[in-house]
Amino acid sequence: MNARQVDDASRRLHDLGAQGIEDLAVSVVAIGLALTATQVRPELAFPFLLGAFGVGFLGMRAVVRRFFLVEDLAGDRDAYAIPAVRRFGLRATAPRHRHELARSIRATASLSTVVDRFRAVQPELEELVAVLEDDDRPLDPCAVVTLERWLNDPGESFRDADAPVDELRSRLRRGLTELDRSPIP
Repeated sequence: MNARQVDDASRRLHDLGAQGIEDLAVSVVAIGLALTATQVRPELAFPFLLGAFGVGFLGMRAVVRRFFLVEDLAGDRDAYAIPAVRRFGLRATAPRHRHELARSIRATASLSTVVDRFRAVQPELEELVAVLEDDDRPLDPCAVVTLERWLNDPGESFRDADAPVDELRSRLRRGLTELDRSPIP
């Protein structure tokens, strides 16, 4: 990602946030008008309520789109210049989240369908779990986000029972190396 793309993404995040707030505020006003209309002009209550739901939907859509954009950008190291992406990445490196990832790895490794594959990479799995559970060890937020995506994607080699063990071992070692990169300042 170059500087222009980072600026464009930052602007898009700002626009989506502002749009979400504006739409939700208009929705609240329209609900208030609908409630008031029930007493003053009942025939206007339903149109105001319908408008409130429509604008509220648009506001929620903007909020969700903003969240997904932040989540997508968190996989790109350059995007951490954007404060929202940095906050997302820092949440990913929080001890609670790291322990949750470690539990997920242990749970997946104990599944009967993949347990034989994981025996072959037991040292790498144990090292990865130890790194995630070491609260004093600073981790690169972008690497944690990338690791979590890989762990949760059913089509990737971690959960795919048919994927070659060498591919799994290679990906685990690469993940460990990336986690130890110097964290984003």
